[in-house]
Amino acid sequence: MQYHPNAIPAVYCNTGLELKATNDFIDYISEYYYTNTKVIRPDPTKLFPWIIERYGKPMKSKLKSENLSRWQKNKNQTALELLTSMDHGYAKTRLANKDMHLVHPDFDIMISEKCCKNLKKRPFDEFAKRELMKGYLTGLRIAEGGARELNASQRLKNGGKLCTTYKKNIIVKMPIIDWSDNDIDTFIKEYNIPLSIAYTQYGFTRTGCFLCPFSLSLTHDLSRLHTYEPERYVVAMKWMKDVYIAQNVCLPFDLAYEKERKEKWEMQYGKMRYESLLLYRPTKANKYKSYQPSLF
Repeated sequence: MQYHPNAIPAVYCNTGLELKATNDFIDYISEYYYTNTKVIRPDPTKLFPWIIERYGKPMKSKLKSENLSRWQKNKNQTALELLTSMDHGYAKTRLANKDMHLVHPDFDIMISEKCCKNLKKRPFDEFAKRELMKGYLTGLRIAEGGARELNASQRLKNGGKLCTTYKKNIIVKMPIIDWSDNDIDTFIKEYNIPLSIAYTQYGFTRTGCFLCPFSLSLTHDLSRLHTYEPERYVVAMKWMKDVYIAQNVCLPFDLAYEKERKEKWEMQYGKMRYESLLLYRPTKANKYKSYQPSLF
């Protein structure tokens, strides 16, 4: 299928952390479905290994990663309040009791939300500047939750529009911001939209960086990765195994990982969790009272 040369370009950023199925699908789309497809990439000298060494690794969610990073690096008290207080209304930033080991001073994984900014946002910003773009459309949806939902809520609260925002001098349109998953399925069927085998064969419901720990179905996603793209599973474990363990991600198909997870989660993190709860949420600490606290 050929499109007019002035058709709006579809821009895909290959972060280097995409599924093979996703990259293959982009090749198919650009050749047979929408020829005005452009592939951009991040700075090759500042890819994921460089980012996690310099800034830290993502953990739990983008919002939690940002606040954990601020607490680790600067002992920012506002960040700590957002993470630990049971009184504030920011449920999306508050750590669950089981995750309170993440604010313990002995927790040794450096945390940061910078990977998305460096691998996705910055390449798109540079493309927009290079191409003198005045605006773009994106497929963000409230139903995806997290920062997307929070940003939409704040935009409306401040008198803005749900489907329109501005990034510097660029207009950003979000035409499906209020679509549900059912709306998406209906549109796909009605217009016969092609799909990646990541959805139709692997069984993913959402795709992105294959090692991202933000997924609500991380056990399922890593299981699918292990089955269908095992070489990427090995890479995920090389860079992110410690994060998965810190999040207590159960992977029953990986016996060596499970042995390490159980030992660390029940012993080292159990003690740290209890101590943090005793300090910040003392009424919630009883569940973990079998671990002896130490002062810190």
